[in-house]
Amino acid sequence: MKKKTIIGILLALIVVIPSVSASNIAENVKLNVGSDGSHVIVLPDLIIEDIDKIYENPYLSEYYCLVRNIGNTESEDIIIVEVEVIEEWLLFGLIPMTEIHNFRAGDNYAPFLLPGESIGIVFAFSDKFHAGSTLKFSAEVNPEHTIEELDYNNNFYEEEMSKPVVVLNSAATQTTPEIIQESELLDQLSELEEQYFKTEAEIQH
Repeated sequence: MKKKTIIGILLALIVVIPSVSASNIAENVKLNVGSDGSHVIVLPDLIIEDIDKIYENPYLSEYYCLVRNIGNTESEDIIIVEVEVIEEWLLFGLIPMTEIHNFRAGDNYAPFLLPGESIGIVFAFSDKFHAGSTLKFSAEVNPEHTIEELDYNNNFYEEEMSKPVVVLNSAATQTTPEIIQESELLDQLSELEEQYFKTEAEIQH
């Protein structure tokens, strides 16, 4: 009689223990049970689809990261992007110059990006860069992993684009974006000349 009781208890434990373990996994790892009994991890997955710019007016544009949630549930925290920009241009059209910019953005953007949704996060304005420069972008979304994701390896994005110089008459400035008029161009050349002589003086010392 005692042997039958012990065997019954052991059989009960074999049945109960797996169900308890599965319950704990579902709670801690965010699992959903499919119709076939399989477990599916439920998490957001953020990627950067593109870096582009939109024009505020003929003289100024905004650079933004297009972030998309390709996961199977909404993100539940503020989405942050960090962007490094390597800017290269020619001083007086002859001397190669390089400058590195670092941006962080997203703190003011609402959370809860639903699966399949995208949002543009502005991180810089065109007046931060020199006219005619080449811009090399290296960006990462959710850099501190404050949002738990399915995959952190797809959070990186790189792109290169140029910031052209276009000099037109005043009649064209109402409709053509990214325009630098002659007076503004002269101001920029003056600024570059000052920077050049400052660099030369530092080298001599």
